[in-house]
Amino acid sequence: MKKLIYGALLISLFMPTYSYAGAVETTAANTTKAVSANPDLNTIKAFYDLLGNPDTDVAILKEHAASVIGLKWDAIPTPLGGLGLEGFAQTFSRYHQAIPDMKWEPQSILKSGSHTYTVRSLGSGTPVFDFLGIGAEWVPGNHFEIMTIDIHTVKNGKIIRTYHVEDWRDAMRQLKAVQ
Repeated sequence: MKKLIYGALLISLFMPTYSYAGAVETTAANTTKAVSANPDLNTIKAFYDLLGNPDTDVAILKEHAASVIGLKWDAIPTPLGGLGLEGFAQTFSRYHQAIPDMKWEPQSILKSGSHTYTVRSLGSGTPVFDFLGIGAEWVPGNHFEIMTIDIHTVKNGKIIRTYHVEDWRDAMRQLKAVQ
């Protein structure tokens, strides 16, 4: 498992996105063109749109997410709100309360295998309260922008598994800094 995540990080960070037999290559600049040709990429795009949805109501988030995420969505590590569709809705309700302007913007998407996608994205926002537990060092009004890496498995139009890494340590640094 660690080798898979480290391999994805190396590919996403240090090598340009490339194509190989049966792979899809896309970057932020050409995502729209690639998405229309691949139904799995429609699901991936909808997932990132959902992450930026400002709703905080768990029921509404769950309803929107149901078209993109499998009922038993397996996310590794486990999100704060738990596993599955319910866990997704709980987690992002909390995030959206803390960061109303949250955005997750894919920068590159690399397809490997038949239904696996590695997405390098930028997560950003301006928290309205100290959601990371920074304490007295937190500077209200500070904005953060962090890199994220997600490895998604898509089956039957829904994401059923996601391995994810976010650089929350860098977000903490940015939220403490005098800008």
